[in-house]
Amino acid sequence: MKKHKLHPSALGAAVLLAASMSACASGAESEDVVYHPTYAEYASITELEESSDLVIAGTPVSSEVRKIDVSAEPPVSSDPELDPNSGDVEGDELSSTFVYTVYEVVVDDVIAGKPSGDTIEVGFLGGSMDGVIYREQGGTDPLSLEVPIALYLVDFDGAAPYQPVNSSQAVYVETSPGKFESVALDNSIEKDVVTFLESEVG
Repeated sequence: MKKHKLHPSALGAAVLLAASMSACASGAESEDVVYHPTYAEYASITELEESSDLVIAGTPVSSEVRKIDVSAEPPVSSDPELDPNSGDVEGDELSSTFVYTVYEVVVDDVIAGKPSGDTIEVGFLGGSMDGVIYREQGGTDPLSLEVPIALYLVDFDGAAPYQPVNSSQAVYVETSPGKFESVALDNSIEKDVVTFLESEVG
């Protein structure tokens, strides 16, 4: 499992977000903003695991909506003349700041990797902020608080919340004790992942 750094040249396969995501108004009279991310899709559970920094079973206990910059490394200096990565660039056409719903997730079982603590933050694209609804094209429904889940995540070393490796294969809900199903309908490896999770959790 490899660490993912928050920088355009080093984003992991799961989060080619900053370079390839765009936001657009969904209608002339609508305040909705739709994100169009490009994710890697995995042909096997082995590929999914190799692309994940952390695999856990946990329980979301709270959430909040935030704007998160998914590209920039911490500036060397606050002076733009000394460090062009600091501050905002006026007229920059491609924003790397997106709206996320960030869940506080209590870690119940660690399946692979090492979490940053007993409770972690996990960010999902989209949310409602300042009267505008932000959503991901093809994304899944928001998580339900207090409903156990299993997650395949990428880690940005504390620079941002953990994030699912993709929107279709990384999130599973516990439907009954020890039983899981994918939250996405188009998960081609659901059977193998669910079989694995049910053998590991509980």
